[in-house]
Amino acid sequence: MDPLEEEANIVDLIEEESNVINLTVHRSNLLKDMILAFNDPKILNASVFFKVIDARGNVEQGEGRGVAREVITEFWHLFYQSLSVGAATKVPVIRHDYRKQEWKAVARILLHGYCKEGIYPVALSSAFIACTIHGEECISGDVLLKAFLAYVSDDERETINESLGNRSKIANNDDLLDVLSTYKCFRIPDEENIEDILCQLAHQELIQRPRYVSNCWAPILRALKSRLPFQDATSILQFYEEMKPTTKKVLKILDASPETEAQRIAFDHLVRYIKSLGSNVSAFLQFTTGADIVIDGQKLKISFTELNGFQRRPIAHTCGPLLELPCTYQYYNELVEEFSSLLREKSAWTFDIV
Repeated sequence: MDPLEEEANIVDLIEEESNVINLTVHRSNLLKDMILAFNDPKILNASVFFKVIDARGNVEQGEGRGVAREVITEFWHLFYQSLSVGAATKVPVIRHDYRKQEWKAVARILLHGYCKEGIYPVALSSAFIACTIHGEECISGDVLLKAFLAYVSDDERETINESLGNRSKIANNDDLLDVLSTYKCFRIPDEENIEDILCQLAHQELIQRPRYVSNCWAPILRALKSRLPFQDATSILQFYEEMKPTTKKVLKILDASPETEAQRIAFDHLVRYIKSLGSNVSAFLQFTTGADIVIDGQKLKISFTELNGFQRRPIAHTCGPLLELPCTYQYYNELVEEFSSLLREKSAWTFDIV
């Protein structure tokens, strides 16, 4: 099929929702179950309702959009681990057991997740996405270098930034040579060529290596141009900045009306705790809303409970989303302890919060 014709068909499928699919996925096999289900392009034409089977073979409680957001978010977390490489940002990595059909299914999950649930995997490299949709010619050297710095490890990023900031010491920087050799570059860097070398490595890692995946995704992701401000590379970068979760954005979606002094104190503790999370605020979002990003137009309703003792805990209803917050904390540290324990145990959750 011609890519333009395929793209038009995808847009039609999204626009003409006409059936319902009840999709059961196993927690222990969620990645492959999702890819298998999205092998069929017609799934973009459906409303999908998820049920999850836990490790013991039991159907987990929970239904509706909260579960859908949680399943899609968890899919991307598994994708980052198994099918991508990179530090702060990721690019898909080729595997022998994934061919065109499987990679197209992943692109459909991306399209479905955003168009139906407002979820977008912001850890995917923006440079890779821009290249997939618009071609590598749209990406400037500055954008490519910035994307590469997010792709490399923290230690590598520190070494590169130090070298760019103090170019007079590049010739004797063994740490920089180690970084370059990691990416199979054995040129001798100096003050004049260091940026060219880094841009070449960025192109190799972000554009060349995932090229096969990019070609599989292109006809599907180009359909996003009608749903997202993806008209050019600049708009894609702006979209990424707007989608990244921050504590400031999370505080803006809180919807609370404390009526008593105890409720006001509990809410103040919650605000203080969210401010302390920094880059870990995505875990709080996933616990309370099912998604690890702030979904456009969504509010997080806060209600207050009188739970105390061993029963006291924050309770999330992701379909709302709604957070039941105990107002019986005597100290801020009590809230920190309980919330932090819940977020640490997130990997062992089941969908018993509905």
